[in-house]
Amino acid sequence: MTEPVDAVVMLGALGASTAEQLLQRARWLATLHTLQQLAGCADVGRIVLAAPAELQALWHADAPALGLLQRVTWDSDPAAAPFHFGERLAALVAQQQYTRVLYAGGGSMPLLGAPRLAELAAQLRSTRSQLALTNNLYSSDWLGLSDARALAGLSSRLPRDNMLGWVLQQEAGFDVRADAASAATRLDIDTPADLLALRWHTDTPAALRAYLAAALPPALAARWLEVQQVLARGASHIALIGRVSAAVWQLLESRTQVWARVFAEERGMTASGRAADGRVRSVIADHIERAGADGFFMQLGEWVNAVLFDNRVYLAHHKSWPPAADRFAADLGWVAAVQDVRLRELAAAAQACRAPVIMGGYGVVSGGLYAMLEGLPQSPALSTAQS
Repeated sequence: MTEPVDAVVMLGALGASTAEQLLQRARWLATLHTLQQLAGCADVGRIVLAAPAELQALWHADAPALGLLQRVTWDSDPAAAPFHFGERLAALVAQQQYTRVLYAGGGSMPLLGAPRLAELAAQLRSTRSQLALTNNLYSSDWLGLSDARALAGLSSRLPRDNMLGWVLQQEAGFDVRADAASAATRLDIDTPADLLALRWHTDTPAALRAYLAAALPPALAARWLEVQQVLARGASHIALIGRVSAAVWQLLESRTQVWARVFAEERGMTASGRAADGRVRSVIADHIERAGADGFFMQLGEWVNAVLFDNRVYLAHHKSWPPAADRFAADLGWVAAVQDVRLRELAAAAQACRAPVIMGGYGVVSGGLYAMLEGLPQSPALSTAQS
């Protein structure tokens, strides 16, 4: 039998703003849940939690009660240099002499479930080929690979984990296999909108669900439920804007009787390096500049009953990346807290739209939408049509 699969879980620290700390706590609870699942997996050997030193106090406060100190090793991120995902992961692989490794972002597995995690570890442990298993080829949030030593020559190409699967396939010859799209495989805690999806999903860990029920702004939660009600209503109209996949559009059509306006742009912009190189181009962003944010959302509110807007494509088009405090405040609808002028105008116009608007990152039209659709009751009409 080959050696067990070693696991590396990474978690970053966010800033001190209220919006960032809301997300930080949710990520922390999701991280603890993932570590518990890994610790109970028979094919997983060593487990490392790699995180900034400032989070270590949280670890010492929460880990003992969960029985994690015996199975998980804490490893503080080096403070001397800016964080670089590829270099950090490659250094851990070299230092610990890992071969078969399962990497996971701290907020990437809140819905995956122990059975699927056990399958991933067993498959990685038994394979003899250059194999990588991930949640998404074009935007990896977790990935297991059969030979992590390959990372040594690729580390500079991996500033973020998103491009991990793509680079392994394109530049290292790995057979990269992605799980089927679902809330479990696509929902990563990246923006506040992802927390809304977890608030009502049946597979959300209990501690995380309780936190979200108490912490999420009531107005935002009500807007999410309003969008879900639109999806549940026959003959409604919805707009999906951003990195919308064909798979989620197909699920939308199979699970609802709504009319969808889909504006799909710039899928894979992070994994391909287009966002980093300033090559992102968005027709929607260009139209907003011409019509104005107020005019755009006024028109959209006349056409549809709800809007899901991945606005990171809009930001990348403008080669503008406001700080996390601004992005998350805009996602939460806290317009007054947004310092970036362009983003504040967009957030204010979205709030004023007659149709409910949910804004955020990729998860708004991916994991969050899968979660929303999975929570809908199956209508008799759809069941008959599909049989």
